[in-house]
Amino acid sequence: MRKFNKFRPHALAAPVESRQRWMRSRTFRSLLITVAGALMLMAAFVPSAKADLIAYFNFEDSTVGGPPDFTSEADQGLGIDTTIVTNYDPASMNSVSPGLALNVAAGDADPNDLSVHLFRSAMNDPADFDIPLFSPQGFFQDMTVSFAINVQGNGFETVTLWYSIDGGANFINSGNSASLLTGGVQVIALAVPAAANNAPLLSMTRTLSITSR
Repeated sequence: MRKFNKFRPHALAAPVESRQRWMRSRTFRSLLITVAGALMLMAAFVPSAKADLIAYFNFEDSTVGGPPDFTSEADQGLGIDTTIVTNYDPASMNSVSPGLALNVAAGDADPNDLSVHLFRSAMNDPADFDIPLFSPQGFFQDMTVSFAINVQGNGFETVTLWYSIDGGANFINSGNSASLLTGGVQVIALAVPAAANNAPLLSMTRTLSITSR
C-alpha cells in the first residue's frame, strides 16, 4: 500500500463529534485488503474544471509480510509528499501480495504487487487513517477521496470521512459515508465538504467501523 505523513492520531486529538467504540459479542477476523493505487485525493480547480491529483498512495514500497508502506508517491511526481498515520495496531496489519488493479493513478510506474492487509478488526474498531494535506496557500478545493478494497470475510462494515481544518486538533464528521461489501472488491469515493476548501491546515481521515447492518 502507499504512504502517509506522520500526524496526530485521533487518540491524541479532540474530535468535534465524538465516536463511540462499538461492542460486539462475536469475534471478527477481517481480511480487508486495500489495493495498489488504493487511495487518491482529487481536486477540481476552477475555472479549468481539470481534476488534479493531490495525494496518491500505492503501498508498493514494502515487502510481503512486512509493515505497510504508508508514504505517498510524490517521488513519482504523483501528488504531494505526505504520510498516512493510523491508530491501527501494527501487529494487526502487514503487506500481502498481490495488489488490486483498481483506482490506480495514470502514470503510476510501480508494479501492482502489494496490498495493505488489515485483520483483527474487532480489536481495532474504529480504525482511523489520517492524511495531512498542509499547504501554505491552502489551495485544495472541491475534493474527493477514493480508495479500493477487497473484503474477504467478516470485519468492518462502514467507512466515514472526517476532516480537520486546524491541523488535526479537531475532526469534523463530513456526513459522507459508505457501506462496505461483505465480500469482494469495490471502489469507494467520498466527497469532501466545501467547508474544507482552501484550508492551510487540512487533514483527512477515513474511519472504518463495525456497525449493525
